[in-house]
Amino acid sequence: MSLAEKRKKRVYRNLFFISLVLLVIAVFLYTKDYFSKEETHIDDELISTLQFKELEEELQLINRLRKLDNQLLFEDNYQSTLEDLKALLQKNDIKEQKLIDEISNRIEYVKNLIEDQKENELSRINLRNQLVRQDKIIDSLNTSKDSISLNIKQSELFNQRKIDSLTDLLKKKNELLKLKETVKVISFKNTNGNTIRYLGETKQDQANGNGVGIWDTGSIYRGEWKENQRHGVGEFEWKDGQKYEGDFQAGERTGKGTYYWPSGEKYIGDFKNNKRHGNGVFYDPDGNVKFDGSWKNDKYQGK
Repeated sequence: MSLAEKRKKRVYRNLFFISLVLLVIAVFLYTKDYFSKEETHIDDELISTLQFKELEEELQLINRLRKLDNQLLFEDNYQSTLEDLKALLQKNDIKEQKLIDEISNRIEYVKNLIEDQKENELSRINLRNQLVRQDKIIDSLNTSKDSISLNIKQSELFNQRKIDSLTDLLKKKNELLKLKETVKVISFKNTNGNTIRYLGETKQDQANGNGVGIWDTGSIYRGEWKENQRHGVGEFEWKDGQKYEGDFQAGERTGKGTYYWPSGEKYIGDFKNNKRHGNGVFYDPDGNVKFDGSWKNDKYQGK
């Protein structure tokens, strides 16, 4: 090999090495730049992921606060809300001071609501107690009122009874006074000429009203009178034991009556001018019906 060829070959070899070194340097620089960019890209993604996670947690926290606000607003469950807020504040992963302040403010607000609620409840209890006391006072007053009303009614009833009693007594006394003025003992003769001693009511010195007359024959009449005659309802009894109970008109047995005989016989029916006249029933001494029908002038006519 000639010297020129050796020199040429050496130049080619040096150029190859130089090219190789440059290539290696170029590859190195490219690789370094690539990995540097890749690393930067990874860091950006990591930062974005962390930021997203923090935002998500913050959003969850805000949603939780909103639910607690709704619970506080619509359910009035203050104590439960307070416990939930305290638990939320004690979480170590809350980094935003603004959220911490929000939770703290809510805690204070709920505490104030609870205090107000206690005060209101105490006020309601006091009010209920006052109402109960007032109801008892009203009941007591009503009871007293009823008792007083009852006493007044009883007193009025007692006074009315007393007044009625005094009125009746006065009426009886007046009747007695009138009776004393009208009741007399007189004597007179009847149409048959019998002397009658009379004790009873009188008018113009005649037997008028109720009284008792005693005949000089021993007969007695008790009943109503008019102008010295038996008139009205009365009872006449003869000395021999015969007796009549019934109606009288102008001194005679007229109307409805019952006539008794000492033997035990009796007649119940109509009378006219001292005789059995009309319908009547005659009984024997044993109480059996002997005649039942029509009578005329003291005689049985039949049925």
